[in-house]
Amino acid sequence: MKAKELGAGRSGQVFLIETPSGKIARKIFSGDSLASLVHYVLFGSDNAYIWNNDFLQCAYYRRKILDVLVEYWFGSKLKIARAIEAKWNQERHVNQLDAEFISGRNLALRQPFNVTHSQEVNELLEKVMKPLQKRLVESGFDGLVWQAGKGNPVALNNFLVINTENCDRTFVWIDMESGVPALFPLNISTLWTFYIPNCFKHKTFLFDDVDVQTLIAYTYQHEKELKEKFGNDRFYELLAHIGNLDQHQRKWRSLKRLERGVFHQLKKGKITQKQANRYFKFPILWFIKEFKKLIIKSSKKIFNDLPKKIIKQIQKISYLDFFRNLCRLIFSRRHRTKIARDYVSRRIEVWSDRKQLSPEETEILLTRLNQESGSDYLSDFGVHLGMKVFVKAIEYGIFPFVYIAGFIDEVTLALILLMGGALSRTIYTGFRLFQSATEGKELPWLAFFVGMIPLMIGNIAYPCQMLYSAAGQRGKVASFIVYDTFTRIGGAIPIWGGEDTLTEHFFNHGASKIIRFIGALKR
Repeated sequence: MKAKELGAGRSGQVFLIETPSGKIARKIFSGDSLASLVHYVLFGSDNAYIWNNDFLQCAYYRRKILDVLVEYWFGSKLKIARAIEAKWNQERHVNQLDAEFISGRNLALRQPFNVTHSQEVNELLEKVMKPLQKRLVESGFDGLVWQAGKGNPVALNNFLVINTENCDRTFVWIDMESGVPALFPLNISTLWTFYIPNCFKHKTFLFDDVDVQTLIAYTYQHEKELKEKFGNDRFYELLAHIGNLDQHQRKWRSLKRLERGVFHQLKKGKITQKQANRYFKFPILWFIKEFKKLIIKSSKKIFNDLPKKIIKQIQKISYLDFFRNLCRLIFSRRHRTKIARDYVSRRIEVWSDRKQLSPEETEILLTRLNQESGSDYLSDFGVHLGMKVFVKAIEYGIFPFVYIAGFIDEVTLALILLMGGALSRTIYTGFRLFQSATEGKELPWLAFFVGMIPLMIGNIAYPCQMLYSAAGQRGKVASFIVYDTFTRIGGAIPIWGGEDTLTEHFFNHGASKIIRFIGALKR
């Protein structure tokens, strides 16, 4: 069977599998280092989806149940990726879940050719995710609201959109299995008003947990409507799925912390049955072993792996190439323009690969980029990009040693690392401001002030200047750079950011406000 990776998250990787009976989406459960640490601290083992069969079956039956309820709630507006099979993957030594393959797309980002795509995000939030969260709570799926986006901006990429023939949108909920417990919302108020109270209600850290009694009561409360819509057979099948979910959830919850830890390592082949029996007989030996392992791994990362990584990065620097490129950056306008053009071309390709630009839009941007290559501002943008390499090399390759030697204090070091890029941009653009004034050219005053902003935002100084100076539709490339820069900020934010998250879309929409503001300045 052929396999192609479709995506990855904190709970696992998803592959497109072509089988004799058709395409399926196979989720191979796994976890990153941070998520694994959270699970070990809270539950005593790695993510239970990876190794525990009962927890895996809970995921399977939740999808079976929600297949019915979601259709009952939303009709054709929202569907779910139906579960097909859940089992142990002998080759990878982890659990897997096969589900219906959905040929949809992620929600569209705003970009220079179409700013109305933001309606998809608003429609999903207001007409699907928020009503879904309410329905899930009413029916007892307290833990699933995390994957439905309550206080969790990462949940936006759990949904795909399908454009139907009559131009309506159908949303599909493709991922219902969490990577971490529901204890880290960006909206902190939801932690105290919903998630913490439900931890006490379920007597565990909330992790996709279902209040089965509430679910049963809800199902019987809506028995008449469910039977009318789906028929008697499917209604009683729904009740059977609820019973199976209850059975597997009870078995998982019955495991104590010691049992979870021992069974996890036994299932993964890290200990033998004989060793497992010994740990059950003498629990103190298990906790000593785990504490010892934690100390050794932490010490290795801090005192061995991290210093080696830093030294390796420093050794990678070719100082001859460093100064050669610095000279080219200073004296060659063609080189500066090439830096900018190559950078923008790569970013256009990234958007094209993500299907956020159509082939026609991609071609237009690349053509306009070549047409604008003679612009002084594009050359200046190349300087800002090129300076980043040299500034970061100095910031992280020299100043930490200056601090260690005692020539600067912690506050000075922090300011240099934070403001180094802004300072270098301000010095360069100040020089260009003076140069333009003496030559009687347009003053890049907007680039000067935007360049003072620290972090990635200051990099759009000259694109903003290009937008301000351009007339009519000539600012497509500059607009794209602004959209791309803000979108990358949202994608780079730890924990709550990333591609196709609400955080990324929030910053992407922020670019529109910047572009409109620049347009207002011109008027």
